[in-house]
Amino acid sequence: MNRKTIAACILALGSVFLLVFLVLVISHMIVADRLNEHLTSVPQEERMAMVPGTETIEVPEDMEYADGVTCVSLLYDENGNETGCVIDTVSTGSDGDVIVRVAFDDEDTIAALDVIEHAGLPTNLGYKAALPEFTDQFIGASSITAYSGSVSGRLIKFIDDADYSCAGVYSCVAAAFTQLKEMRLSENEQTTEGGTE
Repeated sequence: MNRKTIAACILALGSVFLLVFLVLVISHMIVADRLNEHLTSVPQEERMAMVPGTETIEVPEDMEYADGVTCVSLLYDENGNETGCVIDTVSTGSDGDVIVRVAFDDEDTIAALDVIEHAGLPTNLGYKAALPEFTDQFIGASSITAYSGSVSGRLIKFIDDADYSCAGVYSCVAAAFTQLKEMRLSENEQTTEGGTE
């Protein structure tokens, strides 16, 4: 090989590397913008519709969020009784962030689960983590066993070729359960303190 050929090869490789880098940066910026829009907007009607009997919604501003949780909405019926809550969470999938909205009913079981953003394209099958074939497995769960891939004693089956995105959704559900547990502990502490005064 002569010097011109080597220089041309180096230039071509450098151009390819630069192009790939730019594509990654731009795609990351797009995902970051979508995540920012998601964090700053609260589509109340969508959240209220996730649990039957909900008439009003409250988004506490002073609540501390568990890792991965981006928003908590408390749901109430027309008499002011809590009908459940909706917890928005974010985790990492194969190609970026996975954003999941989990609705719990008044018995702290999952009433609905919506994958708002999935880290996958039809070319890599990560999008299948958002399909009911996968998400419906979580409905009715009242607990999650960390790292074992099960909810309420049922094993969650990941979709073939979408393992990372499915794991991202699973992590989001785990974060939602962590947030719910912390909320209930806080409520119990407040009840105990209120009863001793």
